[in-house]
Amino acid sequence: MEKRNLFALETNEVTSVAEAIEARVSLLQTLPPSEWRDSRLMFLNSFMQKLDELMEQAQLEQPVRLGMD
Repeated sequence: MEKRNLFALETNEVTSVAEAIEARVSLLQTLPPSEWRDSRLMFLNSFMQKLDELMEQAQLEQPVRLGMD
């Protein structure tokens, strides 16, 4: 069974992801500025952590991919 990349989207999934992002933005806009700022910072910190993990994983997987060519 082929393992699916969690961050690769099928064409039909793009709309769902866009709607989820728009819903999140709408929710954030209903918060008072101080709460919005805190929520945004928590989200950005979480996003950056995940991005760092993905970059690290990609660096570890790169030699494996090169060996497969």
